[in-house]
Amino acid sequence: MHHTLQSTKTAHIYTHNSLSDKTNNIWIVLHGYGQLAKYFIRKFNFLDERHFVIAPEALSRFYVQGYSGRVGANWMTKEDRLTDIEDYIRYLNNVYSHFLPNRLPDNCKINVLGFSQGGATASRWAAETTHRIDNLILFSCVFPEDLNFPEMQKKDINFYLLYGNNDEFNVDKQLVKIDPLLKQENLSCKIIQFEGKHNIPANVLQDFIETHL
Repeated sequence: MHHTLQSTKTAHIYTHNSLSDKTNNIWIVLHGYGQLAKYFIRKFNFLDERHFVIAPEALSRFYVQGYSGRVGANWMTKEDRLTDIEDYIRYLNNVYSHFLPNRLPDNCKINVLGFSQGGATASRWAAETTHRIDNLILFSCVFPEDLNFPEMQKKDINFYLLYGNNDEFNVDKQLVKIDPLLKQENLSCKIIQFEGKHNIPANVLQDFIETHL
């Protein structure tokens, strides 16, 4: 007989800069499969004090190769996936409440950025959370097909999808598959292709900030 029990787990979250009266962009950034937040957040170290960056780490860690060596984290697997999704939505809601006050300045944007596997995580969370999100930015990934699109349509969120023209995971082919679904669900998303691979190049992110935020 299968039983489930919710249990407390210590989560690891890394930040860059701090929340102050100079802050005009808050970032909650979600890493990809097999990455750790303490390294992932370095991709945002070039952002100045106007940007407060929060990088939660997925709750499941594993050895990337074999039984020792480099450690990574992942947001979910196919095993009991719905429970994992519920867990990380609850976790990310807690992260938001912990770091961000109830009232934020109107001119301070809340940006959620998901990279690779973190993009599916960010999308599902954005669809289900009651917290304010202004911009959902997917890097090197597309919306998951099982996304709650009706809930997403109710949100006052700007959607962006950025991917490299030489992405090893063929995001362009995934986009061809998901595009009819986006049109069917009447979800408008700004798609931006850049010169590069499966990554978040600093110059691409900087250009995106200057152009769209």
